[in-house]
Amino acid sequence: MIIITGAASAGKTSLIKRLKGQLPSDKYDIHDIDEADRWTDSYEDWRDAKIEYWLKQSIENHKRGIETILCGIIYPEHVTNLPSYAEAKPVEYINLDATPEEITERFLKRRQRWLNRQIEISKELRDELQNTENAHIIDTTGVDPDEIASKVTAIIAHEL
Repeated sequence: MIIITGAASAGKTSLIKRLKGQLPSDKYDIHDIDEADRWTDSYEDWRDAKIEYWLKQSIENHKRGIETILCGIIYPEHVTNLPSYAEAKPVEYINLDATPEEITERFLKRRQRWLNRQIEISKELRDELQNTENAHIIDTTGVDPDEIASKVTAIIAHEL
């Protein structure tokens, strides 16, 4: 098993997309640790369950001559303490690293794209709901959360 790790914005997601396009799928089983779901309650429990799953998968893949590649923020200590680690060995690590300045720049660019999409979503919803029967739009700009709750409560109470 090969684990590709690194901080957020070190380049893991960009790399994994390229590896999936370049490496033959009959020889490599390539995954991002959070591609299927995101943790909700206990991050540690979620992380350990995901890594344990992929360790087991790598054991099965190895029997078929397939290398498993898992990408995510994964510390070796999180892997070595899991039940399937001994059977899955050897586990190799590739750490993607960058300067703090580069990570900051990449992270802010990624967040800016996310922010821009949220602004688009806001406009799309406003435009669509303006023409939808029984729809309410509450402008929360500069409004206290308690005031917003009061407005929503009034709408709900009126409709009951």
